[in-house]
Amino acid sequence: MCPKPEHDLTGCNIRSMGTSTQYCTNTSIVLTADDSVIAWGVSPTYGELDTGEIAKSIVRPKEVTKMEGMNITQVTMGFSHTLLLCDDSTEEVKQKLAAMPAFEP
Repeated sequence: MCPKPEHDLTGCNIRSMGTSTQYCTNTSIVLTADDSVIAWGVSPTYGELDTGEIAKSIVRPKEVTKMEGMNITQVTMGFSHTLLLCDDSTEEVKQKLAAMPAFEP
């Protein structure tokens, strides 16, 4: 129950951070640092780490490479979801957004 430093993030310029807790014990974290989106968390996860895999544990911070160059400005997460706010003021980011699959419930 004691916070500990995450040495893998030393020197990173963290702009935004979101956390999610499942079943009061497992915590997942997503953050924007410099130009990257970084996520990690223990199993079970339900898609909120944005790796494309359900129930995949990532115990050390790992860059979410499919978000590279997307200019993510803010993040938040909860049970089974992660929300990323993207600045789409450049044509490059608009093209990357257009290529991503759309969620249609």
